[in-house]
Amino acid sequence: MNAQDMDQRGIEEGKPVKVRTSTGTVEVPARSGELPPGLVFMPLGPTANALIGTDTDATGIPPFKGLEVEVELA
Repeated sequence: MNAQDMDQRGIEEGKPVKVRTSTGTVEVPARSGELPPGLVFMPLGPTANALIGTDTDATGIPPFKGLEVEVELA
């Protein structure tokens, strides 16, 4: 997550945050990185899969990018 975005939300490095999409919610430790403001990154894996959902719009590939998320303190 962008460090300025973390500061604005009172999120500290390594502290748990809830990340929510229309499909699901997960709790993960917050990490700052060199990302543009408003952008968050999560590596692929079981935790990210809980946020992605199963609808592939007939492509066979879930929408891994461009998801709208909400991030808040856990």
